[in-house]
Amino acid sequence: MTQFLTLPTLAALIAFCTLCLAMMSLYRYVHFLQKKKDLLQKIEASTVHWAPATSLAQGQSGARSPKGIGWLSKTLQFLGVKAYKGLSDQEYSAARLKFLQAGIAHPQAVSLFWGSKAMLSIAFVLVFFALDSLFSFVLSTTWMSAIGLSAAIIGFYLPELWLHLKRRQRANTLERGFPDALDLLVVCVEAGMGLDGAINRVANEIQLSNLALSQELKMVTMEIKAGKNRQTALNNLAARTNLDEVKNFVGLIVQTLRFGTSVADTLRVYSDTFRTARRQKAEEKAAKLPLKLVLPCGLFIFPALFVVILGPALIQIFNALLK
Repeated sequence: MTQFLTLPTLAALIAFCTLCLAMMSLYRYVHFLQKKKDLLQKIEASTVHWAPATSLAQGQSGARSPKGIGWLSKTLQFLGVKAYKGLSDQEYSAARLKFLQAGIAHPQAVSLFWGSKAMLSIAFVLVFFALDSLFSFVLSTTWMSAIGLSAAIIGFYLPELWLHLKRRQRANTLERGFPDALDLLVVCVEAGMGLDGAINRVANEIQLSNLALSQELKMVTMEIKAGKNRQTALNNLAARTNLDEVKNFVGLIVQTLRFGTSVADTLRVYSDTFRTARRQKAEEKAAKLPLKLVLPCGLFIFPALFVVILGPALIQIFNALLK
């Protein structure tokens, strides 16, 4: 183990961590520029009715993205198109659905994603060989090939990990806000509003507390206004959220509309059932907690207690044996 952790190997690990931090910083910077651009576009859209024509022309000419970001985006799109060219329509639709579940509706998201995977794979391998030529690692050809292949695999699957974390974060956000939205929906329907109007009203009411769920509900309203039937719009909601609670809710609403029963009574019963299920799930997690604490207690807490309790006694026994 000590022979493997030589100075060149340690330098390679430090360089690899530095590269990861640099990529994260670049992503945060690009995300900041995108948010700034979106905010400027909202300001221009809100002032379009009173702004002079000259200022509008200047604003449109100055609203372009920076040259470095535009060049990087075009490069990633080119690599992405070449990378996913062999995908079928079903695989492309599945990849597109993953981005929708993560809250990313950009039309070029799939190409940028695959371009990032290809670029990171190449970049990690090039960085490793650059470090090898700089520090002259004393490694065999087998080790060089294995580390290079590992670097390419890490660069290829790093965007997959980011997308998985993004999807899980959005799913947790939607899951936290769905009970409150369901209660508001019950109140609106029982007050006499139609289901479409109630969904639109709930989307506007929860916009500040849960923006992700508000966007999903507004998407349902927009699809219905665009001409899709209610069942298709609700099924699309279930596919975008990918939550069992929302899928059960959509299935219940679809059956209610098909058989002509009361929507208010159905929502009231489902809301009570949903609250009971959440309470039972919390009780189940609390019951599993002692079993999950066995391993941390055995590894970290009990050895420290044994040292504190038995340590003085062992020292006294050791001194008595020496005498």
